[in-house]
Amino acid sequence: MPTYNGTAADDILNAGTQTTNDILNGYAGNDTLHAYAGDDVLDGGDGNDTLYGGSGNDTYIISSGFDLIQDSGGLSDTLDLQGYSLGSISFRRENNYDLVLDISGSTNVTIRNHFLSTGAGRIEYFILGGSTVPVENLTVTTYGDANANIIYGDANTATITDLMYGGAGNDQLYGYTGNDTLYGQDGNDSLYGGDGNDNLYGGNGNDGITGGAGDDQILGEDGDDNLSGEDGNDFINGGLGDDVLTGGNGDDDLRGSSGQDIIRGGAGADLLYGDGNSDVLEGGDGNDQLFGDAGDDTLDGGNGTDIINGGSGNDFIRISIGNDSIDGGSGIDTIEFLNINYGGTFDLSTGIINLDNGDVQTFTNIENISGSYLNDDIIGNNGFNIIHGNSGRDDLYGRGGDDWLYGGDGHDRLYGELGVDDLYGGEGNDQLYGGDGNDRLTGENGTDYLFGDAGNDLLYGQNGDDFIWGGDDNDRAEGGYGNDTIDGENGNDVLIGEQGSDVIYGSAGRDFLYGDDTARDPNYAGAGNDTLYGGDGNDLLYGGAGNDILIGGANSDRFEGGAGRDTFVYDNISDTYSTYDFVDDFEIGPAGDIIDFSGLTNFGIGDNFLDYVSLELTNNHTRVLVDADGTGGTYGATIAVQLQGTSGLLDIVTMYNDGQIIL
Repeated sequence: MPTYNGTAADDILNAGTQTTNDILNGYAGNDTLHAYAGDDVLDGGDGNDTLYGGSGNDTYIISSGFDLIQDSGGLSDTLDLQGYSLGSISFRRENNYDLVLDISGSTNVTIRNHFLSTGAGRIEYFILGGSTVPVENLTVTTYGDANANIIYGDANTATITDLMYGGAGNDQLYGYTGNDTLYGQDGNDSLYGGDGNDNLYGGNGNDGITGGAGDDQILGEDGDDNLSGEDGNDFINGGLGDDVLTGGNGDDDLRGSSGQDIIRGGAGADLLYGDGNSDVLEGGDGNDQLFGDAGDDTLDGGNGTDIINGGSGNDFIRISIGNDSIDGGSGIDTIEFLNINYGGTFDLSTGIINLDNGDVQTFTNIENISGSYLNDDIIGNNGFNIIHGNSGRDDLYGRGGDDWLYGGDGHDRLYGELGVDDLYGGEGNDQLYGGDGNDRLTGENGTDYLFGDAGNDLLYGQNGDDFIWGGDDNDRAEGGYGNDTIDGENGNDVLIGEQGSDVIYGSAGRDFLYGDDTARDPNYAGAGNDTLYGGDGNDLLYGGAGNDILIGGANSDRFEGGAGRDTFVYDNISDTYSTYDFVDDFEIGPAGDIIDFSGLTNFGIGDNFLDYVSLELTNNHTRVLVDADGTGGTYGATIAVQLQGTSGLLDIVTMYNDGQIIL
């Protein structure tokens, strides 16, 4: 084995192009040693030496000084540091590719291109304290500075441990293989753990952290961070700020900590904690456990048999396929079924959900339900419930309590039952039943059927040709747009047709009927002392039995007062100027019907009533003419009303004296 020896001076030893296994001893001085092919031994001795190993499995011996090693190949190169222990040496990465060993204040070794992707400059073994340590067992530290650093770990050695500090600035840290620890520190950093079980710390700033393969621990710390575990069973904690946590594949433990966080478990049996504030938790596939904790949280277990606990706050829980167990916790909580393609029966009173696919889910502490896109039966409890049917033909039951029921799309049936309920039909031809209590029913779009039932109800047909029944007690019904049919039924009701050609029945009680339209509205008061308002349009008003008040409004109206002493009211000159009304059953005499012009004329004390009102015969009828100011001025005497079949039976003086004309 050829040997090359130096002196105490600064030597250059060159083994030439020999392929033998050479020994090069530099001794003292700042020496330069060149080996070539073969398994060579290079000992620099004291001083600041530079050692070139060449190809082959070389051994480098270091004593003291600031030495540089550049290896050119070999699969089993060794650095001999027998005088030092592993704990006394700090390994760090420098200039991305160099490995630096900080041994003492007077001894330092730099291995040039140790981290080169080809592996040619790598040292595979280290002799420390009499033991041979593979490079895989080392922990290599890399420090960034105040700039925006890009720091790479070892991509060639499967198990080497990288320790990286980004420093100030917006840094990028790549761990690659091995069980690495990365600290982003200050700045908005990007950390990539790569393979291995890594520990990743974002530090201050809005960081993006990806664990990669392996069971990683990821802590976002301060700032609004985006944290992703990817493969492996990961632990992720968002820390301060509004963070996004994604577990990926594996059984992950995800904790939002403070801030309004978005937490996604991904595949696997995941554990999700929202902690404080209002968070979004999505379990994904697998049998997950979700805990919203404090705040108004949104929780979605995803597919699988999940355990969901909303915690305190008003939580929103989305249901997916699987036999889930749900606890809304304290607060006003809602469950929603729009994620699934099955209808079902959802019963707040029993806490049981039966989906049409056979899944059975249980829940407690849930106050409100939002159904699926299909046909649902949703049943409330004795508390205050908000129930949405959404799409499909839904049956909604409020049960006890003051409930809000929304049918949504589809032809729905809504039952308020007990309590003061609000029912909204939505799209489709819906049926709304108020039940007991003073309810409000709104049909919205479609041909709706509204039943007030017991209580003083408010009923609004809105759009569509609706049918409205007030039921018992004193109701108010408004038809809205469309040709509506309104029946007040029992009680003293206020019935308003609004737009369209409406049919209005007062039925029993003292009712107020308003046509209020530009079309023809027939209003039927029924028994009782009713008030009928025709509104705009050519209206038909039927008082029925009782002393009724009939107000036609604009355009030509037709009245039938029915039995009782009825009053026909005119309070706007425009009601008489261009058109006039017809009364089919005007009763004559002191107890007969009344025509009231008091809201129209300027009649005062000392005026002659004959200046304001007169009669005109035509065929078999009598027309009553009125002059609003009694002077024959702007309007003059115009026809107000024609009393059918009364020709020759009426006298204006007698009518005035009998109180049948009021000015």
